[in-house]
Amino acid sequence: MQTGSGRRKGGFSRKHVTVPDEAGIAVLKGAVLFGYKPDSISSRITRYTYGVEVVRIFDESKDSLRRKVHIDGNVLCDNVFQPFMKANTSVHIGKELKHTYGTSEEFQPSHFLPIYYTEKDNAEFIDEGGCLKLGEVEVKIPNPTKHLRDVDVIFHFGETEITITAIDKESGRQCKTAFEIQDFN
Repeated sequence: MQTGSGRRKGGFSRKHVTVPDEAGIAVLKGAVLFGYKPDSISSRITRYTYGVEVVRIFDESKDSLRRKVHIDGNVLCDNVFQPFMKANTSVHIGKELKHTYGTSEEFQPSHFLPIYYTEKDNAEFIDEGGCLKLGEVEVKIPNPTKHLRDVDVIFHFGETEITITAIDKESGRQCKTAFEIQDFN
């Protein structure tokens, strides 16, 4: 084990830095162990906040008029970022989160669920800057109806990906997709 006291004086002159012997070998051994036994890592820390784009009831006291939309007689707020996983959260491999989202229009033939991520802790809207689109899930709704439909969405956190299963509650029709997540700390 070496210390950095005599090696790097620059910006660390008042700090004690410990460097393990053969640090590169330690990293390589960890990568090999993970390759042979992926379950050796049981949890990871998320770097970003993940969420979906939704519409919600428009609030005259806090929402900008440019976000106001009218859908089937309802006054709604558009482009809302609704988080399902906050940044810096310890996520156990295999963790599942379940949320229910509803359609926003009568006779809606499919339900799109755009997935976003951001470094911001308190993002409110997907178009404010800093929100990046990861992808989207589409569930086709057979026999669309006048009444709004609910879609159950299960977010499954794997080793380096999020698998998303979306299920139309009325018909049972489902869609499944996965997104690679390489941003874990």
